[in-house]
Amino acid sequence: NGSPGVDLRSIPPATVEDDLKVAGLHLLRRHPAMIFGDGSSCKSYLALYLAGLLAERGMRVALIDWELSGEDHRVRLERLFWDGMPQITYVRCERPLVYEADRLRRIVKEHNIEYAVFDSVAFACDGPPEAAEVAGGYFRAVRQIGVGSLHIAHITKGGDDQRPFGSIFWYNGARSIWFAQAVSSSPASDTLHLGLFNRKANLGKIQPPLGFRVSFEEERTTFRTANVADNPDLAEKMTVKQRMAAILRHGPFAAEEIADAIEADIETVKRTARRDNDLFI
Repeated sequence: NGSPGVDLRSIPPATVEDDLKVAGLHLLRRHPAMIFGDGSSCKSYLALYLAGLLAERGMRVALIDWELSGEDHRVRLERLFWDGMPQITYVRCERPLVYEADRLRRIVKEHNIEYAVFDSVAFACDGPPEAAEVAGGYFRAVRQIGVGSLHIAHITKGGDDQRPFGSIFWYNGARSIWFAQAVSSSPASDTLHLGLFNRKANLGKIQPPLGFRVSFEEERTTFRTANVADNPDLAEKMTVKQRMAAILRHGPFAAEEIADAIEADIETVKRTARRDNDLFI
């Protein structure tokens, strides 16, 4: 029968609890958020880590998977939470999301799921991801399932780091979007430096970049927070304002010194300082 019409005034307002802050990342309890990046940016590992942290808080979390297998995620979960694995409901999908929506909605209700991770969008689409009707159908299915969610997506071959799949339709559909980039210290290194950059925030302000140092040890995988500005490859993705704020944490600098340090135009540095005079003195 669908949902009945209601008096908008009778609906309780959103609360602080609707903003899920986990490991420094802002997610949304009631809406879809998205992390996108290339295939080597550790997105799936990060998503499982975030899901585990939410489960440790007592939330009922589901991992809805089109890419790997339950056995693969089981190994990763134990590496991440070696001292006690949190409970995560695993659901394997074979068909596009629009055809799985009824089953997933039933599973969400049966297990009282409060948050879900969808990995990944490209394999859950029923057509070319860049097509408007594909993005529209995907988000309608997400709304039908009816749970707050995190969706893992990819970049285009051209490397557009502003929009998932380089598409305005995916950008419009998600309420919060983060771009992920990982760089390695060396080809043989077992450590990745992961940067997350907030590209969209409908229900709050844009968040500062977030960094992790991901270590793949013999029996464990560990995520430790790190400063994005400390890695030159990741710092390039920061705005001039963000890079200025990072360098000025070490003390005062002349505009010329800042421009040289962050490899920016001197006039851009001066203009940023004037425009954001509540931050820079």
